[in-house]
Amino acid sequence: MGAEPNDGFRRVLVSSETEIKFAVEKGRKTEGVGEGTLRPSTYETLYFDTDNLDLRRNRVELCVRRRDGQVIQKIKTRQANGSLIGCQSHEIVLSDLEPNLEHARALLAPDLRDVISPSALKPQFRTRFSRISHQFATDSCITRASFDEGCIEATGRSELISEVEFKLKGGRLNSYTQECLSFLAEVPAALLIESKAARGYRLAAGELPHAIGAPHLVVPWNLPLPQAILRILRQGFQHFLDNYPAVTLAGKPEGIHQMRVAVRRLLSAIRMFAPLLRLEDTRGLFQALKTIFTQLGGVREADVFISETLPPLAAAGLGKTLESVLRREIAAFRAAAYERARTELTSAEFARLVVQLNDWIESKNWLKADRPIDALLVERAAEDFAVPRIRALHAKLLKQGAKALRDARRLASHAHCCEETEICRRAPVPGPGSEDRHRKAVKAAQPAAEFAWAPQ
Repeated sequence: MGAEPNDGFRRVLVSSETEIKFAVEKGRKTEGVGEGTLRPSTYETLYFDTDNLDLRRNRVELCVRRRDGQVIQKIKTRQANGSLIGCQSHEIVLSDLEPNLEHARALLAPDLRDVISPSALKPQFRTRFSRISHQFATDSCITRASFDEGCIEATGRSELISEVEFKLKGGRLNSYTQECLSFLAEVPAALLIESKAARGYRLAAGELPHAIGAPHLVVPWNLPLPQAILRILRQGFQHFLDNYPAVTLAGKPEGIHQMRVAVRRLLSAIRMFAPLLRLEDTRGLFQALKTIFTQLGGVREADVFISETLPPLAAAGLGKTLESVLRREIAAFRAAAYERARTELTSAEFARLVVQLNDWIESKNWLKADRPIDALLVERAAEDFAVPRIRALHAKLLKQGAKALRDARRLASHAHCCEETEICRRAPVPGPGSEDRHRKAVKAAQPAAEFAWAPQ
């Protein structure tokens, strides 16, 4: 373990943390979960930021916490390209509830240091909760499960806290994953992506979660292939979970759209690198992602119909009565589709899916190593695999596009032949000999229609 930085601060903790949160029913009994139950603690935490919320925009949390009579300042940061459930935590002991700005400036990026001052930094909201912790100790990992109950308070409003936080204190990720899965098998719980700080900021502003677009992704051409794959998988997974609060709590069209975009990009990345990946034991995970994509698809189709299809129909003379009926029916369809999707997303099964996907991505055991070529590619730059792979996929796309074009022309021909056949059948028979000509016309048109309809 490296020496602590010599900056004059007495640290309680400086650590990289892996943590996953689950929402549980208020008053849920937790006795018997874990071993060596720790003494219950009471927390009162005050969160600070500028009027422009500069810390929030830069994924930084700064708070001063009173815990059982001790005052601690905690700064938590998250990296844009890092693990979504990973963070960096820095704590120091204080003598009062005033933030130590020198400690904050020593940790923040240069562009943030200038905006942190006694006059600029103000309390934004507070949390009050009690915590009961349990320790899970195995040969391969140490996990702490903390059960929190209390509330978040901001500008005269409050929100309930009833959650479980699983924190990996040391050891192997896969053992930590098994502890989380064991908990979900015993306790009905839902995934909780937003931290107390994130919920506090929303409560202070009186707003619901917003949809979040995909962060800009840069993959240098010479980046080693395993690192490139990890960066792409993390970005897709982060985009997916970033929109979880917006979808489950707000349900607005843009949140639905962004989550579907994230799933599609994540699955596309897996298809892109499929020749290099171990996928034998993960088919169920990706099938579950496809199911979520499909469920959200019904909601998205209703949104597109209401926003893009219905206005031109109304402008073309649909009529107010029919337009009102359509809006009512589509709104009812959307509400039912959204409720089904939301029920799935807030289930323990979905929480299990996220835990397992995180384990698969962060374990970094997804690269094949069976053939000599696999070992060679691991040492090569991303460009060496990506360029020929994209060319191959592009050629396949062109081939499928050409086939689709031929099929479309064939269907158009079939429709034309069927139209001619129907015209012939309905043609009048004005005089002697016309019936013969009519029968011959039908007979001549029929083979063309049958050929056009015949499957290839």
